[in-house]
Amino acid sequence: ARLVAEYVQRHKDLFEDCSVIEFGCGIGNLGLLIAGVARRVVITDANLLCLKIAENSVRVNSPVDAYGRSNVEVLPYLFGDPLLDGVPRRFDVVVAADVIYSMEIVEHFWNGVQARLKPGGLVLIGNQTRIAEAADELYSIGTRLGYELTDLCTGCGEFASVVVGSFTPLSLLIGRRPLS
Repeated sequence: ARLVAEYVQRHKDLFEDCSVIEFGCGIGNLGLLIAGVARRVVITDANLLCLKIAENSVRVNSPVDAYGRSNVEVLPYLFGDPLLDGVPRRFDVVVAADVIYSMEIVEHFWNGVQARLKPGGLVLIGNQTRIAEAADELYSIGTRLGYELTDLCTGCGEFASVVVGSFTPLSLLIGRRPLS
């Protein structure tokens, strides 16, 4: 998540006035960071204990409007669930950090992205490669769906300080959903 957070900090303009959904929010730190610039953020996870911690963190730390309302919602969600009650069907941005733990998850992940990302929307995926085949499949399925994915970690460039010291290869994929 640190790599994605670093990217968000350096490119806040990509999130300004956007609706954002985060898959696999854990305790919610990344979503709270994005909430500082985005219009609306929905942070999701399948782990109910993580969601409880995230709800508490949002209550204590999220930005609020003049009426005391937060722009962050915390909801349970599994990749590809067809409905989230009260949540817009499509978002401007889908963010995910460290959610690919097995080959089986990759296709479900992309189903979730397809179900939730607006045409032309941005997907930002931070991935710590635990299984090389899953990392390859993540890229392969995304490109097959028409996303022009770029790995911003190739050569590490501006993210070298974040990548140094990692025990497993890191990638930071960014791409846009095709308009059609």
